[in-house]
Amino acid sequence: FLMNFKEDGLESKFRTDTVVSDRDSGRVVNRNFHQIYLQFPYFTKELDECSTLSDKLMYALKNMNNWNRMPDALKEQVFSHLDRLAAKAHLSEGDRIAYDKAVDRYNVSRIVENDIREQAVAEG
Repeated sequence: FLMNFKEDGLESKFRTDTVVSDRDSGRVVNRNFHQIYLQFPYFTKELDECSTLSDKLMYALKNMNNWNRMPDALKEQVFSHLDRLAAKAHLSEGDRIAYDKAVDRYNVSRIVENDIREQAVAEG
């Protein structure tokens, strides 16, 4: 669970891993079912302190609403995709429809180009 608040029932730390267990016996019900709570107010690292991809992802999730543009330190491919998703989410309804149509036209063009290329290769 991604939480932008501190939950009173959880420990005062960023990540809490839980399992589902029987209340009376304490026996774990399913060893494969885990819940992870991420309390973002406890994630206090600054961008220059984030050395792992995981840290950078947590930093991005916590701070992306505050950006006008993505910080250069997060220009890796996964963060570029995340930035595009966030930018699309902030579009007006009309702009989002226009954007989706443009993306659809682009994808259809790429499919047609690939089909033509494959057909040309097959024909020699």
